[in-house]
Amino acid sequence: MRPHHLSLIAMSAIFFYLPLFIVQSTGLGFLAGATGLDLLYPLSNFSFPALISLCGGIVYLRNTREENPLWCLGIPLCVMFAITTVSPVVSGFLVIRGMEPPIYDPGVLWNILSQLALALLPPCAALFFWSQKELGRWMLVFLCLSLVVTLGSLAMFWAEFSPYLVSAGLIPPEQPLIVNGLPVRSENDGFLMLTLMFGLPLIGILFLILAAISWDAARNSSDRTAGHPVPRL
Repeated sequence: MRPHHLSLIAMSAIFFYLPLFIVQSTGLGFLAGATGLDLLYPLSNFSFPALISLCGGIVYLRNTREENPLWCLGIPLCVMFAITTVSPVVSGFLVIRGMEPPIYDPGVLWNILSQLALALLPPCAALFFWSQKELGRWMLVFLCLSLVVTLGSLAMFWAEFSPYLVSAGLIPPEQPLIVNGLPVRSENDGFLMLTLMFGLPLIGILFLILAAISWDAARNSSDRTAGHPVPRL
């Protein structure tokens, strides 16, 4: 593989965060209990995989900007990677104080920005896929799948953001569901889990497919340059 093919694989890291964390926690949890070392600490938030994706995105755009006139469509995705990478560090400085802080509190604003960056990963990935000529006719398939995931990610952001609007008095509170005469409280975690467990991993799979397509195209190009016949499928 050439470096920019490997960078596509690196860009997929953030999208597999939750499934990989669940798998890793099974094995590393036993190791942490035996050694007393919390080996899961670097993997307990989005910062570590987001950093891998950011590095991959920067390398990929740098290596392909000469051959792809639409390379700049990948910049918004790298910006979302960057915000997600630094989010835990900045959140450590901008501590939210009080049970119901105002929406203009710096910590609240940064928390909203971090959630928005996570929700904008799928639409920014759609922009990135739009710029990839290697996909050919499959580009529309990648684009449509990314936009479908976008619907779920935006619903996730609204579920996370709306309580701030309620506390600020900008929208009325959600009416509780009444079951057998008793109110049932909704935790609004459904869209979050669906997006993290299924939506974002689907985007990650699309990145891996793009890496395979790019690698195959580069291999065929090398065979033609060397004068070797390329088998037809």
